[in-house]
Amino acid sequence: VHEETFTTRATPPAPLDSTDDRAMAYLERSKNLLIGLVNTSEADNQRLDYSHEQRVSRELIEQANVLKVALNRPDERQLRQLVLDLEVILLQLANVEVKPGVPAIEFVRQGVDQKSILLKINLEQMRASAHRSAPVDRKKNSNL
Repeated sequence: VHEETFTTRATPPAPLDSTDDRAMAYLERSKNLLIGLVNTSEADNQRLDYSHEQRVSRELIEQANVLKVALNRPDERQLRQLVLDLEVILLQLANVEVKPGVPAIEFVRQGVDQKSILLKINLEQMRASAHRSAPVDRKKNSNL
């Protein structure tokens, strides 16, 4: 039986709860909430109980407040702006007054469309993914 020994890296791994990880989790959760709202049917749009969505929105607003402070490096400016844009939409959702016959979620949908929020979230997630895989790719190429 052949056994291989593995050496540890000289650089310690990033903490699991880094600002980038928290930001990506925040973006994913926000995206899921907004996709659910944007894709509601006309019949669903008339429902009167958005309490779950409003509760999630309030939780995300609290996370945004922490992230806005933590995302302070120059290379995080774009991500910070995305968090600010999301916060505005989430505040609208959290404070919406649902009334019979009024499309309560329509203004949230318009905010998502006008700011291209879902596209920006996808782009930021792709950028973060590419950034995380870049050091691995460089290491593989250096061994060639």
